[in-house]
Amino acid sequence: MRIGVVFKNGFKGQAKVLELVESKGFSLAGRPQMFLSIGGDGTFLRAVRLAGGKPVLAINDSGFGFLSQASLGSLSKVLTAVKRKKYRVEKRLKLDVSVNGKKQAEALNDVYVTRRSQGSAMRLNVSVDALKMGPFVADGAILSTPAGSTGYNASAGGAAVDVSVDVFQLALVCPHHSSIKPLVLSPKRRVTLSFPRQHREPVMYVDGFEHPLSKNAKVLVRVSKARAGVVILEKGGLLARFAKLFA
Repeated sequence: MRIGVVFKNGFKGQAKVLELVESKGFSLAGRPQMFLSIGGDGTFLRAVRLAGGKPVLAINDSGFGFLSQASLGSLSKVLTAVKRKKYRVEKRLKLDVSVNGKKQAEALNDVYVTRRSQGSAMRLNVSVDALKMGPFVADGAILSTPAGSTGYNASAGGAAVDVSVDVFQLALVCPHHSSIKPLVLSPKRRVTLSFPRQHREPVMYVDGFEHPLSKNAKVLVRVSKARAGVVILEKGGLLARFAKLFA
């Protein structure tokens, strides 16, 4: 099997990792059939973008690493398991993000729209399909996949969603009206965000990567036709990981 390796910025053990990969009988040459992500959750999300649908196995080198399957210290055992085909690949839902009709990015975790000045709220026009639901006043809006539901979405009061369920969520961050609750939406829905009274430029983050927006921007978010391949080693997948971390 041909494996590509994506390292976090500044990782100092690249040579040792590559040597270990080759010692286990994997090839580093040619087009990868699987990718290893060595770092934290941000590195994993970058690897998913680079993989173009090929499966990605997340290895955490330190810190929290909620999306990781194993620690760097167990990499040798993990590679042996992969060699013996003791893993499965889950196809994860992604979000397609367009601005003013032009595709910008795809998100495995979430899309966060806010204002560059974090000290004050913003006004948001929100539409689901043809139904206008705003304007709202809030610090921003998060659209999250099931995989990303345990991230910023959960902090904003959204639900943790099983990754096997094809839905996505819309949650407002600190809305002025506490009665406004997150929405769980069908994958057939389309959410449009715009900014009626925005005096400073809004900004959008797709899986943590910044995308500046103009004042007249219209952001369209919908479920992507493409899926991300995620390598799973443990029984229960993300639910098992969630139970271990928060029990």
